[in-house]
Amino acid sequence: MDKNCSKDDWIPQQVFNRITKFLPIVCVDLVIYSQNEGALLIRRAYPPGEGLWCLVGGIIKRVELVENAVRRHAKTETGLEVKAERLIGIYDDPLRDSMINNTVQYPSSPNRRNITLAYLCTPLGKTSKPGPEALELKFFKKLPAEVGFDHRKIILDSKVDVDE
Repeated sequence: MDKNCSKDDWIPQQVFNRITKFLPIVCVDLVIYSQNEGALLIRRAYPPGEGLWCLVGGIIKRVELVENAVRRHAKTETGLEVKAERLIGIYDDPLRDSMINNTVQYPSSPNRRNITLAYLCTPLGKTSKPGPEALELKFFKKLPAEVGFDHRKIILDSKVDVDE
């Protein structure tokens, strides 16, 4: 459990899934970029987007500052400490979680709608290993063929030096 959260901040998954059918969830997505290595992506281990290359990110907890969510997701999913450089944008397309390479591929995300605050981040060290939601992680100078959700758009909007 997060040190900033108490047991009262957690709800059962079934209740969470029911609530999020009606209310959007606010998340962060991180373009972790190294000038020498490129943009860091994880290959997702679970749905939605299982097997796809995606940005690091996830839900902002109720009692968490956005900056802390950025650092927590980076550390949990990659082992990296990061510095958030700037907000890239806010992404709120209701179909964003149904996309592969910015094109709707399946009707809708199974449980919820996500609105994300995307940040450009600088890694402050070396990666360790993929976290529990990732099969692998890798830096890319040229983006892979299939990038999950709207993450290709977010990376391109960040203006980092990667090839499509």
